[in-house]
Amino acid sequence: MAVERVSSFKFLGIHISENLSWTANTSSLIKKAHQRLFFLRTLKKNHLSTAIPMGNFYRCAIESILTNCITVWYGNCSVADRKALQRVVKTAQRITKTPLPAIEGRLILLFYLVFYLFLAGMFVLTMYIMLLTLDDYKPTLAGPPGHSRDDDSSEGRSAGDQFLGLRDWKAGTGFIKNLNSFPVPYQVQTNDNCPPDQYFIQEDSGEVRNNPKRSCQFNRTMLEECSGISDRYYGYNRGQPCILIKLNRVIGMLPGKDGQSPYVTCGAKRYRVEKDEWREDSDKIGPLAYYPPNGTFNLMYYPYYGKKAQVNYTQPLVAVKFLNASLNTGHQRRV
Repeated sequence: MAVERVSSFKFLGIHISENLSWTANTSSLIKKAHQRLFFLRTLKKNHLSTAIPMGNFYRCAIESILTNCITVWYGNCSVADRKALQRVVKTAQRITKTPLPAIEGRLILLFYLVFYLFLAGMFVLTMYIMLLTLDDYKPTLAGPPGHSRDDDSSEGRSAGDQFLGLRDWKAGTGFIKNLNSFPVPYQVQTNDNCPPDQYFIQEDSGEVRNNPKRSCQFNRTMLEECSGISDRYYGYNRGQPCILIKLNRVIGMLPGKDGQSPYVTCGAKRYRVEKDEWREDSDKIGPLAYYPPNGTFNLMYYPYYGKKAQVNYTQPLVAVKFLNASLNTGHQRRV
């Protein structure tokens, strides 16, 4: 069957010519618009402009025709076609006696409306695709556990440097208040009694998640004299203050080496006296006591699976007690 060749055809209300000229399309739109101008004149002639606002009628019945798919064809219209379209607007403006926007103004407004809607749609689509790649229970990127600062001594980096001033014990009421509120989550004894000295691994079964995951119990009585149970002043009233230490929560981290639990040791902070001379006030700190014994973070509290997957997780603590620290002296210790 032979395919008929035509000079133009109508598609979705637009006349497309074989030479990509939009004169036929413009002429068709202008013809329809002139037919609607008759109704506009009739409204004015019968004094119905108060009942039916003529500006609204123009936008609904005439301008909607002139701007049909305007972003497709108006940019390639000839100057003559654009002038013919504008004459229709001017004719309607004389009838209504109200200023009406030019076709170009409507085109710019429509263009930017479509453009920004497209950008908004692309943004929403991109965010949706990105969210599909994220795991609700595990971050996509997780860095190594950080340190509080770099130690400026020759021994390299320390886990943390703290300053403790021991004067009148009542001056430490701020510390005591913080310590009283700190172990509150550890009063909940709903977690499991796990076997110590081994990691508490809870793997998923393929795509089936093992959630919520169980957590091992850390009883604050393990801190003994620094638990705040037997001594609500944490030793500050006797010049034997306690400090509590915990590791940052890092998802999937398996601390320790060769089955040995990570542990805490404290020492006096070294300070520079001269260019190549360092000193430390270890004699002023005195002996220290660690709770739990040896200051260890037991392996059973690791790995950590995240706040959403492991709801009741409580970080293990290590308490350090100064048994004979010098009073009225500021102490810097390295953890």
